[in-house]
Amino acid sequence: MNHLLIRHHSSHSLLILFLGWGFPPEAFAGLHKDGFDLLILSGYTTMAGEELDREIKDWVYGPGEDCYNEIIVIGWSFGVRAATEFLAETNLPVTLRLAINGTISHIDDHNGIPESIFRGTLSRLDGSTLAKFRLRCVSDRDRLTRLMNNVTLSDDIDRVKEELALFSRTPSASSDRKNVWDKIIIGEKDRIFPPDNQRKSWNGNDVFIFDDMAHTPDFQWILDNFIVDKQKVSEKFSLAVSSYSDNALSQQHVAQRLYSKFRQIFDHSELKAGATYSDNNMSLIELGVGSGVFTRRYFPQLIGHCQKMMLSDIQKSFPDESLCRFITDCEAKANVRCEFIHGDAESVEMREKYLLPVSYDLIFSASMFQWLNSPATMLRSCAEALRHGGIMALSFYGPGTCREIQHIAGAGLKYPSAEWMSRTASEAGLSVDLVETEEEVLLFDTPTEALRHLRLTGVNALPGNSSPTAIRKLLADWPVTPDLKATLTFRPVYIILSKHCKN
Repeated sequence: MNHLLIRHHSSHSLLILFLGWGFPPEAFAGLHKDGFDLLILSGYTTMAGEELDREIKDWVYGPGEDCYNEIIVIGWSFGVRAATEFLAETNLPVTLRLAINGTISHIDDHNGIPESIFRGTLSRLDGSTLAKFRLRCVSDRDRLTRLMNNVTLSDDIDRVKEELALFSRTPSASSDRKNVWDKIIIGEKDRIFPPDNQRKSWNGNDVFIFDDMAHTPDFQWILDNFIVDKQKVSEKFSLAVSSYSDNALSQQHVAQRLYSKFRQIFDHSELKAGATYSDNNMSLIELGVGSGVFTRRYFPQLIGHCQKMMLSDIQKSFPDESLCRFITDCEAKANVRCEFIHGDAESVEMREKYLLPVSYDLIFSASMFQWLNSPATMLRSCAEALRHGGIMALSFYGPGTCREIQHIAGAGLKYPSAEWMSRTASEAGLSVDLVETEEEVLLFDTPTEALRHLRLTGVNALPGNSSPTAIRKLLADWPVTPDLKATLTFRPVYIILSKHCKN
């Protein structure tokens, strides 16, 4: 198997890209994502998950190499099939699993590439047909030329043909394997994997469809828009600490609503009626505390019933002085100590040290899950960490949030949907006690003020590579009301989950 490992100084995360058939790793050597090393794979010689897992670990964890805190896996085309068994077998700390223009039924008349087309490609393969295949993948001769300019090795047709034959001998993955993938990208201009077949194959998964995307996507655009730059998020929220409380109007509304909805369920729950609550022995963790907008709602009411309270956030400035004073005053009245955890909620340390199985009666998170690379993976971890009888209160921003930016820029944060998160929670063994979606539209005198509002709250809704020209266009095209007010839309989702006691 071919591999290309690109290391960057002080990266604590790894991105593994399983390429499709017919393209060498060097064609994509220019890809970059801050904070990530990059491992690009192609030329598969096995589909066995354990063997792929072993080879990947040998490549990325050499002598003296530190383990990564987070690993993201992207499968493209036939690389989706190649990565599926690896993802099912590996114990590496994978968060996001993103499948692009491929399926787990890679050769299938209804759910993959039609078998007659695949057989024709295999039987007629030579240098000329391989070149034509690549052009069909990219749909742009100039772009294909730019990609292949990075390749110095000539094609070994016998080796390329043997790899294609390996895919022909590999059966479709079992239907339950599609659940190892978190998000699916389908390009409507894909001329290799029919888009209709992809939609059938991924029915029930979290799917994103792009009208102008060919089979070979703009991988850099995908890295910029589907993978959260945690360091940048931390920096932006840290810079906004002093202005957050006065400007986070939507977040304050969401915090109040989430606490109210939590009390609706909690006050009639097994947990409040049980001995754990009455004996003041509850255990609680909040993920993504920030400046404590939600914390200030529940903390005074619950601290007296808890023997352990953990507050976690990624910000370098966490906890700020105001939150520290608030927590200290509450601790003094209840004689309970709270522990602050600074770090990435998706990191290995968080999962192995703090989100231990059946360790919390209450898990809270307000307006944070949309910043995770894999909200579904975090939700499953929280389901394991919740004790029987416990409750999880969760809010996040769903699709349609900051739609003004999404519509004009054609990019931005990919928000999780209420339906997908509810289904994931149910599959993880939790009861969905409440799920609601709201829409709130803020009005500003000018688009500049709307964009400034986002910056004052630390919200990084713009694509990571937005240029001054792109921002000027964004401001010029910003939608306004009939009375010339600039709109800014938020669509918060509230979900209350519980883990019922075993009989």
